[in-house]
Amino acid sequence: MKKVAVAVSAAMLAGASLAVNPILTHKYSADPNAFVWKDRLYVMCSHDLDGQKGFDMKDYVLLSTDDLVNWTDHGDVFVGGKDVKWCWNLYAPGVAQRNGKIYLYYPNSGGPIGVAVADRPEGPYTDPLGKHLIGREMPGCDSAWVFDPAAFVDDDGKGYLYFGGNGDTMARAVKLNDDMVSAQFPGIMMKASKDGKEATGMPSFFEASFMHKHNGKYYFSYSANFPDRGASIDYAIGDSPLGPFEWKGAMLPNFNDNSWNNNHHSVVVFRGKNYILYHSRLLTNRQGHGNVYERSVCIDELKYNDDGTIVQVVPTHEGPKQLKPLNPYKANLSVTICQDENVKVTMADVKGKNRSVVTVGGEGAWIRYAGFAFDKVPASVEVFCRAKGEATVEICKGAVDGPVVAAIPLKDTNGAFAKAAAKATNILKETCDLYFVFKGAAEGVEFAAYQFRK
Repeated sequence: MKKVAVAVSAAMLAGASLAVNPILTHKYSADPNAFVWKDRLYVMCSHDLDGQKGFDMKDYVLLSTDDLVNWTDHGDVFVGGKDVKWCWNLYAPGVAQRNGKIYLYYPNSGGPIGVAVADRPEGPYTDPLGKHLIGREMPGCDSAWVFDPAAFVDDDGKGYLYFGGNGDTMARAVKLNDDMVSAQFPGIMMKASKDGKEATGMPSFFEASFMHKHNGKYYFSYSANFPDRGASIDYAIGDSPLGPFEWKGAMLPNFNDNSWNNNHHSVVVFRGKNYILYHSRLLTNRQGHGNVYERSVCIDELKYNDDGTIVQVVPTHEGPKQLKPLNPYKANLSVTICQDENVKVTMADVKGKNRSVVTVGGEGAWIRYAGFAFDKVPASVEVFCRAKGEATVEICKGAVDGPVVAAIPLKDTNGAFAKAAAKATNILKETCDLYFVFKGAAEGVEFAAYQFRK
């Protein structure tokens, strides 16, 4: 991501020192589809390119967390034209899991929709059909836009795929077969009654279908259109995955940080609490770009009223509370990040494995890791890096210019990843955030992992 002025970063941190929204700050992300896999929260996202002037997305970015504050960037796990040959412009993804596998549903721009399969969220993904699964030519699938797939697997194991866009009568659903890569036709038009009037379609439906279940009820949510609803995220409640539904209004009204533009969301239960993920223009606005095509994923808690209706979400900069502290005494991946500036995540060969690492943009770049729990005073800290010249990793407590915990010198590592270490100071038995600040000839340093020693 393009470097942000230091003054902007300082203001950002001063204004929201504990902010975790957006959840990714070194690249733009959108259209989050959240799911839980092996007690870890994953989010499959569209990837907005720096400076893009339209929705020109070529890959999906995968994020994950176990504390809701520090997020692992697994890199671009699905690439149009590479992992799938017939699709090159990847709009919003949908994800389902069944029989120990991950099913990724993807549109080629405004349609059609394909499916890919993997054994784990990180991939690799294969295209079992070699062509699309859902197209406008299929019975009952004649939506103006055959895109924004949202997969849902009910408690009885039956699967459904929701999609469509651009009109009240354009929301569609199909039943998925047990193999999750074939469907039953014709497709079904999604409908909801409103204000006691008979259902003729989904009120003010525009795009971004999603389905979730709560206390035995089914919640179909979507982005409403601009003229009627200002692109709010609306929802309807029903007694079955296909309805009938009753429209309830906005669960997430549009908001200033989103520049009053489009939105896309998902709902997930993680460790007993409900969360909504959505995108906004918060990051591009903070950076002074104001580019509506540079979106960023955010997360907030979702709550219900006693009657099952949803309490309207008020987007926050703070996001949810951290669920668990970081353990400084284990080997931590550099790419599990709370916030950062002037770094990017790239793929590198680390001890014979292709994995994501942080690549430093230059002098002054930094990474914030939030909520370390030091149960004992550390003696030293080491980093695992590949460097081409002399640089320093300065670890500061609580802020970019906070007390220096360690200053780790880096030297040319001759093309290999190598450990570098330094004595740790200014750390007591405490919980704190740490900032890794890169100084000197830091441009191009590849940073893979770090660990404190007792």
